[in-house]
Amino acid sequence: MKGSVLIIGAGPAGMRASTELLNQGFKVILVEEKPTIGGKMAQIDKMFPTNECSTCTILPRMLELTNNPNMTIVAFAEIESIEGKAGDFKVKVIKKPRYVDPMKCTACTDCFPVCPVGDIPMEFNFGRGVSKAISFYSPFPPRKALINPEVCTYILEGKCGDKEIPPCVEACEPEAIVFDQKPVEVEFNVGAVILATGLDEMKTEALEEYGYGKFSNILTALEYERLLSGLGPTGGIIKRGDKKEPQAIAWYVLNNPSAIGFMTAVAEAMG
Repeated sequence: MKGSVLIIGAGPAGMRASTELLNQGFKVILVEEKPTIGGKMAQIDKMFPTNECSTCTILPRMLELTNNPNMTIVAFAEIESIEGKAGDFKVKVIKKPRYVDPMKCTACTDCFPVCPVGDIPMEFNFGRGVSKAISFYSPFPPRKALINPEVCTYILEGKCGDKEIPPCVEACEPEAIVFDQKPVEVEFNVGAVILATGLDEMKTEALEEYGYGKFSNILTALEYERLLSGLGPTGGIIKRGDKKEPQAIAWYVLNNPSAIGFMTAVAEAMG
């Protein structure tokens, strides 16, 4: 597969690179550590300074990539090793268990309401909003269910309440639930590797002196973006920790001067 390229990171940069390479006739393997693609842009409400809907911009590209026969998306995976030289790389990838077979899952959600383990904070929304032990990670592709092994009682205790057969298994007509799923190592031979690992926020421990973690109404920029989003936990309505709408909002930009910080503050204030 020397005519193939492996891209690490499925945010805007990784997706753009994938599109460009596919248009040139290459086969592309896109590896993403999260269960869905889109990166941080998928969590942002609007783009600055155009004020365009972020989801409306990236979703068509996501669907274009997922439907391209020369595209392989390996989500919820990590790079184990990269060996070789330019033109001939061997990349080992570890696919983490979802406990749901993505080839069988139809995204019908029949398993969601019957799951007895609820009120699980949603990682994609930075702990705001709740889901079941089995759920979608986000509204974006690949739209396949997964089970959280840290809260699923059947994985933790070998039983689900007083049920011999877990309700999700009974509800899943395609028989996609796979509780004995293990990490799987796959190897790709490619001609090139592109690192498009994107960005991440600073560690929240550094924000404690400003009251972060102590007061529920002090948020990071990305947490606030999830409140702005119509696909977020509050449906785009800004609400405080007490569920009431705020009368005033202040932005504090760290590491002054910061072009990104100021731009983000202005964009969110306009939003």
